[in-house]
Amino acid sequence: MPIGIMSAMHEEIHLLYEQMEVEQEVVLGMRTYFVGNLYDEEVVVVFSR
Repeated sequence: MPIGIMSAMHEEIHLLYEQMEVEQEVVLGMRTYFVGNLYDEEVVVVFSR
């Protein structure tokens, strides 16, 4: 089961995105979910509005 990471700052999302192996970008509503691996863990990263 992936770990969900929600961030309120674009800078945090950018840093995580750079470290991730992004497999998929999913757009739902007004959010983009980045699905992939971060340090050998499955993660989903999203910016909270």
